[in-house]
Amino acid sequence: HMSQDPSLVECFVQGRDLHTEVQQALNIPRIRAKAVNFGIAYGRTEFSIAEEFDISVEEARSYIRMWFARFPKAKEFMDMCAAAPVQGKSLVTPFGRQRRFGLVLQDNLRELQNEARNFIIQSVASDLTLLSAMKIEKELANLGIMIINLVHDSILIEAPNNPDTIKKAMTLLGNTMRQVPVEELQTNVPFEVEFSIGTEWGNLEEVSI
Repeated sequence: HMSQDPSLVECFVQGRDLHTEVQQALNIPRIRAKAVNFGIAYGRTEFSIAEEFDISVEEARSYIRMWFARFPKAKEFMDMCAAAPVQGKSLVTPFGRQRRFGLVLQDNLRELQNEARNFIIQSVASDLTLLSAMKIEKELANLGIMIINLVHDSILIEAPNNPDTIKKAMTLLGNTMRQVPVEELQTNVPFEVEFSIGTEWGNLEEVSI
């Protein structure tokens, strides 16, 4: 949504799997495609990818180059964000949150640029989660459910061990977390919601409605 890269938007609107797309386009194993997809937004370098998969730096560099060639608008967006610390500019999200970078030195430039690349993405995801939680807190409470915590883009709840209650909660959470981005960002990019359930936080299993 933020970059409006046509290939990325099309992938999500059509419900295709981005990891599969990149795996096939780059002709690489799926686990490497996932590392590239998640890593690029966080400023992962070819050296980090090469070390993780025991491949040459040049091969890892080619993955990044091909990813950016396939999604040029995404590269343009991330380059714009990464340039902010160098140019003495602040970044502002659609919700008005502002990231200032203070003193920029050669020693901290790379770290600040990595933070800049993912600031808007992470901040928007966090605010959408917060707004979703605020919107449904009372309805969940009426079901005997308490919101325990928000973690980045996740809402952690404690619910009675009752199948009907859990199904209602999942439906409510899913509908709300999908709709809030549409209302707040006027976006056509779907935000999918996944659920995990368990009797303790350290032992959750993914489920679907």
